[in-house]
Order: sequence, then C-alpha cells, then structure tokens
Amino acid sequence: MPAPVFARPPTDVGGTPTFSSEDDVAAINALAQELHDDIQTRAVAADLGTAADQDVGAFATAAQGALADSAVQPGDPVSDLAETASAKILTAAERAKLDGIQAGAQVNAVTSVAGRAGDVVLTPADAGAAPASHTHPATEIRDSTAAGRALLTAPDAPAQRAALELGTAATQPASAFATAAQGGRADSAVQPATLAAETAARVAAVDAVAADIAAETAARGAAVAALAAAIDAEATTRAAADAADATARIAGDAAAAAALLVEATARARGDGMQPRERPEYADAFASQLEGVPADLAAAPGTVVVDAALGSAVRLDAAATIGARLPVALEPGRTYRARWALRRATDATDPLNDAVVCGIRWLAADKSGLGGANAELRAEILSPTVADGVIRAEATVSVDLETDFAVPSGAIYARPFARTYGDGVTHISVIELAEVPPVTVNNTTIDAPAGYGGVLDGGIA
Repeated sequence: MPAPVFARPPTDVGGTPTFSSEDDVAAINALAQELHDDIQTRAVAADLGTAADQDVGAFATAAQGALADSAVQPGDPVSDLAETASAKILTAAERAKLDGIQAGAQVNAVTSVAGRAGDVVLTPADAGAAPASHTHPATEIRDSTAAGRALLTAPDAPAQRAALELGTAATQPASAFATAAQGGRADSAVQPATLAAETAARVAAVDAVAADIAAETAARGAAVAALAAAIDAEATTRAAADAADATARIAGDAAAAAALLVEATARARGDGMQPRERPEYADAFASQLEGVPADLAAAPGTVVVDAALGSAVRLDAAATIGARLPVALEPGRTYRARWALRRATDATDPLNDAVVCGIRWLAADKSGLGGANAELRAEILSPTVADGVIRAEATVSVDLETDFAVPSGAIYARPFARTYGDGVTHISVIELAEVPPVTVNNTTIDAPAGYGGVLDGGIA
C-alpha cells in the first residue's frame, strides 16, 4: 500500500534564533522531518485508508444510514406507503368509478315535483297548505282560552281593559303615583292626630314660657323703675355738685383773670415780672414751641397733685410741652433754664423712655430757627420711678461764658420738655429766667471758694 499523503506536512521552523545558533534551528527542523517520516511509515504498516486524516463531521451518522436504507426509492410500488386518516390510496376500481361521473352530477337527483319536471315553482296549494296571506276566526285557534279569545275579539281598548278586568289606573303613567320609597316615608309620617297632640303640648309649653317671661318682665320693670329713681336722685345730686363746682370754677377763673390783669399791668409798666412757670396757672404751658403766646395750643396732659412736686402736669404718653411765654435774650446777660420732673410709671420699653430737657430758639417774630440751630437739648434723661424727683439746670448767654451759647439769629428762647414712650411723667417746672447781676463790694477776694454761691447768682 502506498504511503498516505497527510494534509499537513511538517513545516520548517522559521525566525531568528534567540539563544541558539542557526545549527540548533536546523537540528529542530531535521527532527520534525524525521517524525513525519515515522508517522507515514507506521500508517503504511497499519494498512490505513485515505479517510484516516478526515474529521468525523465529514461522514453521515449510523442513524442517518438506517433512514436511508428504509426510504422509498423511485420505482417502488405505492403499496409500500402507509395510509393515514386524511391520505388514502385509491384502487383501480375506485379510479374507474370516478372517471364515469359527469361534471355537475348530484347524488340521487329528483326527476319530478308535484307531477312537474324542470325548474318547478311550488305554491302553498301544491303542498296542501294555506295561502301565505289568510285569516282564521278566534275559534280556530286550537290552544286559545276563552279569556284570550275575548281579548282578541274585543272591539276597542276599553273593551280589552274590561276583558282583563283592569281598573282606571291602567290608563295612567307611572309618574302619576308615588314611589315605593315615598310610600315608606308616608308610613312613618306624623299623622294629624299625633300632630294635634304634639301641637297642644307645645302650645302649653309656650304658654308656660310666656308666663315666665311676663313675670320676669314685671320684675325687671320694677327693677328698672327703681334704677330710674336712683339715677334721678344721682342726677339731682350731681347737678347740685356740678353747680357748686361751676360756681367755684367761675370764682377761680375770675381770680385767675384778676391775676392776669395784674400781671399784664405790671408788664405794661415794665416792672421786670418773670413768666409764670408753675402748672397752677392754666396758661403756664403750651403744646407748641413756635409762635406768639396767644396763638399756641393748650398744653397736653392734665394737672395733678404730686406728693413730691406739688402741682404738676401729668403726661401719659409721648408729648411735647413748653413754656407759653418766651424769654427775650439780651447781650451781657446770663439765663438759667430749670426743669423739675418725676417718673410716675416706668415705660414698658426701656429703649424708648427718654425725656429731653431743651430750649427752642426763636427769631424776632417768634418763629423757630431751622437746621442745627433749631433747638438745644440740654439734658437727655432716662428717668425711672426709683429715681424720684429729677431736677436739671443749664445756663445760656449771647456773649458770656455759660454752659451753652445762644446761636446767631436767636432773639427769643422757649424752654420745653419732650417725653418718649408710654411711661407716665409728672412735670412741675419748665423755666428760663435771667440770672440777676452779681455785685461784689470787696474787690479783693482772699478765698474765692467761699464766694461760690455769690458768683453763681447770689447777692453779696
């Protein structure tokens, strides 16, 4: 047997040797050729065929070979095939019978109908039946009843209702009657007899309440009459007291008018009488700081008697109050401003409880100066009830050395106090007056400290 030819003969190893020499590569290639030759020698010795070097996938399986052995081959008889429910094998006789059937043939065709052949059209009479359109009397309806026949033979709708023994409600729509739900409510509705009894009970209760109201009204009428009598008596008493108070006020006003007349006369004479600064005088203070005295609005607050201050103006909230009469400012003179006040009730907000003691500078027509020269804030106090009476002073002059200088353009000055917050403040003194000149007979003062009171405004 010739040596088989393998599909993959040995291949020389190519490339560049890395660690060996070219002699080593030649030795490896010679070894591969030797192995190849040995395999071919062994194949010849084993008597192998040419399929020896093929894969299994190149051949059919044993199962596929069995199916090929049992397959129908061309020319095999039809009887070798097996019949199924839907596939049958015709015999020669069956094929001959089919060949003798004409196109359009029917099974057992009718040769004539009712003695007629061809396209026969039957009528009811041919079959012994009644015509398609016919009538029967009610008596011929075999399964009808007397009541049914009476309903069929009734001449009109009223006769039919009579035959069915229907009442007059049969001709009414369903909406003409109450529903079952309405009937249920009617069953539970209050009936006239029950309603009459309940009404009588309620009328009796109302009568009882009316009687109670009448009694209460009578009692209250008596109480009102008694109260009216008491009010009349109180009114009479108060009227008498008001009359007495009015008489006293008239007398007081007369006295005040007389005092004003005296003061006006004294001022007209120029006797140097000072402005009135005490609250006892009704016109001592005003709520405005600019303008002539007669045009200023009345002072805010009310006049009260303070145990520590005497008569004082009570201010219950933030307000401004100043002396009604302004003071004329002259060069070469010193003027002292004074304030006396007491906090009667502390403010709720300690950051909004100040009292400013100041002086409003006025022009020749007693209008206020503007800008930075508008007013002097001599003291800014934060009084409390615990502080008691607070007295503040400050001196001013046009050209002399004092606490504060009179600004240019100021001809008059009006002292004032301004309160902030909701604290209650009593103010008894708001005054600006000239300090009398000091007369010193001894021109040599050995101990100046001993004359402090004199130099501060006293008389030597």
